[in-house]
Amino acid sequence: MAYSKEITRRWFERDRVMRGIFREEQQAFELKMQARFGPISAVSME
Repeated sequence: MAYSKEITRRWFERDRVMRGIFREEQQAFELKMQARFGPISAVSME
């Protein structure tokens, strides 16, 4: 269980870094994540 939480945490960190690098693609990224996971709050995207 802790293993899956760590993987999830690392994916969110990776996504945060990628959004910082590719700011112009942030809207496309958010749409992709919403299509995959459903509505995502602004808090979870920080």
